[in-house]
This record gives sequence, C-alpha cells and structure tokens, in this order.
Amino acid sequence: MRRNANTPKKSNPTTPKSERKAHKGHSLGRLPKNEAAIKLAKELELRNSCQMQVQRDVDREARQRYLAALSEARLKRAEKKIVTELSKIEGLEHQIQLDKVKTMRGKDVLSRTYMVEARYDEKQRNLNQMLIDDRMHPRYSQPQPMKMPHIHTSPNHSYSEDDY
Repeated sequence: MRRNANTPKKSNPTTPKSERKAHKGHSLGRLPKNEAAIKLAKELELRNSCQMQVQRDVDREARQRYLAALSEARLKRAEKKIVTELSKIEGLEHQIQLDKVKTMRGKDVLSRTYMVEARYDEKQRNLNQMLIDDRMHPRYSQPQPMKMPHIHTSPNHSYSEDDY
C-alpha cells in the first residue's frame, strides 16, 4: 500500500508515546511526562532552597557587620564626648588654679611657689591635651630606621631589651 504525502506516518502501536518523544531529542530521557515533571520540580525546589539558604547567610552576615559598625560608631561618639568633657573639666580646674594664684599674688615666698606650681600645672595640662588629641587623631610618623644592637664583649653580661 502506497502512502500519500499528506497522510501522517503511523507510529508503532507497541511503543509508548513518552518513549517516542524521547527519541526525538527531548532532555527528559525515557521517563514518562509526570515523573520527569516531578523530578524537575524536586531539582528546582532543591536549587531554590539552596539559594534561599545562601541569601539568608549573606543577610545574616551583612546584619552582623552593620550592627558591629553601629556599635563601633556609638563607642567612638561616647569616647569623643568623654574626652570633650574631660578637657572642659581640666580647663575649669586650670582656671580655678589661675584664680587662686591671682588672689595670692604678693611679695612673699609662698605666693611665688603657687605661681610656679600653676605654670607646672599648665604645662601638664597642655601635655595631657596633646595626649588626648593624639588618641582622637593619631599622627602617623615616618618609620624609624632599625638600630644596630649594642654588642658587649664581656662574657658575664646578660642581654636585656634595653640593649637593642
């Protein structure tokens, strides 16, 4: 019997339809449609759950970094307030000291002693202020060249950290 060009080719009735489609290059293999769909759904669900877990981990790490940066900023702000208040207190103490010296100025030895102490206190206050400023805004200096160790020829000398 001769087949007309317009009539479709009859398939082998013994081969299931899903297997016939698999031969045409489908990526699902020889699985029936519903099993392939179930397998694909499971793989997609696994991939999505892995992606969600990774996203949760990234979000958790970002939140921890944010909270750490926030607490660090709060600490710096509190430290700056403390340093400011300390410098105000030191300024007031210094002013009180100067007022005491002004009231005690005279020609006796005791008043001159107070004046010397006031000058010393002012130098000490300036030194403290420099230390506070260095702590808030550290200066970066040039690296110092390495020093050669002091070599002692005496056999009984024990080396200490001061020798270097």
